[in-house]
Formats: sequence, C-alpha cells, structure tokens
Amino acid sequence: MTAFDLECARCKRFGKPQLVKNPAQLRVKPLPVAPDVATQAPAVQPPAPSGLAIPEAEKSQHPLACAFCNNLDVQKLSVIVKSGITRSSTSGTTYGAIYTGDGVMPVTSVSSGSNTAVTQLASALSPPPRPILNVFNSCLTAFFIVIGFVILLIGLAIVSSNTVGGLLTLLIGACVIIGMPYSEAIAAQKRKEVHAVQEATWQRNIENWDCLFYCPRCDHVYDPRYKRYVPSHLMYQLL
Repeated sequence: MTAFDLECARCKRFGKPQLVKNPAQLRVKPLPVAPDVATQAPAVQPPAPSGLAIPEAEKSQHPLACAFCNNLDVQKLSVIVKSGITRSSTSGTTYGAIYTGDGVMPVTSVSSGSNTAVTQLASALSPPPRPILNVFNSCLTAFFIVIGFVILLIGLAIVSSNTVGGLLTLLIGACVIIGMPYSEAIAAQKRKEVHAVQEATWQRNIENWDCLFYCPRCDHVYDPRYKRYVPSHLMYQLL
C-alpha cells in the first residue's frame, strides 16, 4: 500500500459486510475471512536483480563461464599477475657521531632500497619466461685465446734449441688462436637459429596465455575459446 491508500486494494474485493444478529457481536467483531488468494491469482514474485541470479543453463552458455564448473566469478590471468605484483622503494638518512681523540665528529649516512613482492597465486600463474640469446661465449673464447698465446710464447722459447718442436708448438698456438673464434662464430650462428625457434614458440605461448582465465571456486585454469581446463598447477599444458 502507498501513503495515499485508505484500504488494501486486494482485500477490499473479498470482504463482505456481516449482519449483526447478537448485540455481543458489537464488542468483538470478527474479521472478514478472505478466500485463498493462491487459488484466485498467482503470487507475484519480484524480479531477480540483474547479474546476481543467472540460471545454470545460461551460465553454461556464457562465453566466459568456467569450463569446469560454469562459474562466472572468474578473472583473467594477466589481471591476476599484474595486481599480484607490488613494488616499493625506501630511503632514509641516518645521523650519528664518532668519538675521536680530537673530539666528536658528526656522521651522516643515506640509505635507499627497493622491494618487490609477488603473491603466491600471481607467481603460480605467471607467464613463461622469455628465452635469452647469448650470442658469444666471451669467457670461454678469451680463455682459449690466452692459452693460444701461451703456446706461442713456449714455441718461441724452444724454437732456438729444437727447431721442429718449436715450429710445431707455434703451429698449435696459431691454430688455437685462429680456430677458437671461428668455431665460436659457428656455434653462435647455431644458437641464433635455436633462439629464433624458441622465440616463435614463446610468442605463441604468450598469446595463448593472454586468453586464459582462472576460476577461484574450483582452482582451475581454462581456455574459453576451446573449453579446455586443467588445475592451476598444470597451467602450462594449455599453452
């Protein structure tokens, strides 16, 4: 009823005036008995709030519903990882004093630092790391070049007393100095080819990872495009 209604709009249709047969009825007047309303008209149910109650059939047909339990309260993996990483930095100045033989000398020190915190869920659902290309193994190459120069110096030292041995030693040293960079260049080319294949695989995996969703109710990661799902600790099987 509204503030301007004097009587119930539904009940006034069923109330009937009662005839007074006994004066005692004036003291206690019985309430009018209305027939069963459920048999007269169906009960009006208030509509469910939009977005809160969704039938299971509609959930299973929703394009982003969980492929395992049809849950719609899900999150994209990229959003979980981005919100689960926090970075902070701190800085401060400390004042002190040092007692020496000449007196008290003031000391000031400035400190700064940074900290990165990652939640356990963001760490478990993080994307695959990008492959790193190491073109030249500079340490190994430099080591063998130094060995080659040492062999050359040994050959120069013994060439005066033993010509054949000294020349052979010089030849070995020259082969080491020249051959090591050449072999390293061939190995670097092979590493480039392997890295190109790894980079293409990583790019495809990142594109697939960006389409994955996580359901907190069943702890599954799923791909809504193909309705594939796995437990969260086996996420890489979907890439």
